[in-house]
Amino acid sequence: MTSGLSADKLRVVATFDILADWVQQIAGERVDLIVLVPTGQDIHTFAPTPRQVTAIAKADLIVEIGAGLEYWLEDMVQATGFGGRRVVLSDVIELRETGHDDHHHGEGCQGHHLDPHVWTDPLRVTAMSELIAAALSSADPSQAKRYQADLDVWREQLAELDRYARERFNAVPPAERVIITYHDNLAYFAERYGIRIPATILGSVTTEGGDPSARQMASLIRLIRQENIRAVFNDGNGSPRLARQVCREAGLPPPQTLYVDSFAIDAEGPHDYAALFRTKVDTIAAALPKTQANES
Repeated sequence: MTSGLSADKLRVVATFDILADWVQQIAGERVDLIVLVPTGQDIHTFAPTPRQVTAIAKADLIVEIGAGLEYWLEDMVQATGFGGRRVVLSDVIELRETGHDDHHHGEGCQGHHLDPHVWTDPLRVTAMSELIAAALSSADPSQAKRYQADLDVWREQLAELDRYARERFNAVPPAERVIITYHDNLAYFAERYGIRIPATILGSVTTEGGDPSARQMASLIRLIRQENIRAVFNDGNGSPRLARQVCREAGLPPPQTLYVDSFAIDAEGPHDYAALFRTKVDTIAAALPKTQANES
C-alpha cells in the first residue's frame, strides 16, 4: 500500500495497514498513500525508521486511531515539524475504559485508560470512514464528490459485514458466546455481537507487558475449566506459544488464530479489512456450539 510520491496527488500517511485500506476504499488511486507500521508487525511495539520519519514530513494528512495507540507518533511529528492535518479517528468514537493499567494506551488526564481497538466494530468504522472522507474532501475539494461516492459504497459494504456477523452469531446460543483471546483487543467487537470475554491470556490491552506469571496462568486455566470455555484464540502474526500452553493445560484443542491488529503476512490470510472481519467472524463462530438461528 505504499506508492511513490506524485506532485499532483494528496500525500496521505496511514499509521497501519487497516487504516490504509479504509483510505483506499474512499480515495482509491487519487492519493499517494504511505503506511508506517508494516503488515505483520506489532503496532504496540513499533519503532519508526528515519525513512518513515521523512514520510511524515512530506505528508498532507496523517490518518491515525489516536487514544494512545500510536504513542510513538508524537515524537515523529515533532521531529519533522509536520504542518499538515492529523485525522484522529477515535475523536468520533465513544471509547470504552479498559480497567487495565497499561503503560501507553489511552491514558487520560484523570488516569483513565481507554481502549483504542475501535476498528473491530464495522459500525464504528463507518463513523471513522466518514471522518476520513471529510478530511480528504477538505484537503482536495476538486475530488470531493468522488470521495463521497466511494464512501457511500464503502458504507454499504460495512453494513453488510455487520449483517453477516449478526447472522453467524445468531446461530450460537448467547450463553455459549464466551471466548478467551490473547490480549484485550476485541471488546468493541464483543460488545456489538453479544460475546463475553471474561479474561485474556496477557491480561492487558497492549502486548508490551510481557508474559503472565505462573499464578496468572493457573488462574486463567481455572476460569476456563469452571466456565467450560471451549474457544481460546491466538493473535495473528504473533507467537502461539502461550495460547498453546493454555489450551494444553485446560484440555482444549490447539488455539485458532484471529487476525485483529494487522493483515496477514502470508498468502492465505486476510489482506483487506472486509476479509479480516469475515475471517474473524467465521473463526470465532466455528469454534462455538451451534443451535437454530434466532431472529434478532
